[in-house]
Amino acid sequence: MKIVFVNGSPKGDAGVSRKIIDRLIPFCKGQQYGILHISEQMDRNMALQIMNMADGIVIVSPVYAGVIPSVLLGFLSDLEMHMIERRARVSVIVHGDLFDSDDCLNALGVMESWASHTGLMFCNGLGIGGSDQFYVSDAGFENRHLKEGMRNVMTSLIQGSIFPSLCVSMGNRMLYRRNMENMHHAKMEENGVEPDTWNARIARLFRSSNAQKQKTDENISESKIEKEENVSE
Repeated sequence: MKIVFVNGSPKGDAGVSRKIIDRLIPFCKGQQYGILHISEQMDRNMALQIMNMADGIVIVSPVYAGVIPSVLLGFLSDLEMHMIERRARVSVIVHGDLFDSDDCLNALGVMESWASHTGLMFCNGLGIGGSDQFYVSDAGFENRHLKEGMRNVMTSLIQGSIFPSLCVSMGNRMLYRRNMENMHHAKMEENGVEPDTWNARIARLFRSSNAQKQKTDENISESKIEKEENVSE
């Protein structure tokens, strides 16, 4: 069986998608496999040829506000038009930085619909919430539900069976918040920004936003009172 792992992350090998693919490769014992990184610079015709030779396709991609990257979306649109009529199998993993994995549900639905229109067999989908934690530590890969989901992605693809899609959130909210704060503070220091200065700036923005909202609510309330007085007269 020829399996193509599609890395849909704009970050390429530096992104979480590649980390996930590396964890899936051990399931390919006895199978041929390759990795295709989707980017603006790739040879599109060559990429389409590679996809057309695949018996199994595993698409791994981040989601931003529930949507896959535009460069991947464009490639999948091309593939829908150029895929040779054959019953190749496809499984999908999407991951987002928001803790709640429900953010991935929309993207999984889009991918399943795309597979149907393209004539592919959609075997399984996995949504991962809070995946940015993998930039801090790989410990999350030991999550029992995540390991089960990744196993299902590959088992369903290789066996040609359909497994129910699954969404998992990494760790717990407190751990997620701590890891995200550590990562953001590290990025701030890397860019010469003091965390306390940044936090103070965010606090000022919230205060300004709340003040503006209160003023707007007061204007609306005054307008309603004037209309009511005019009607009573």
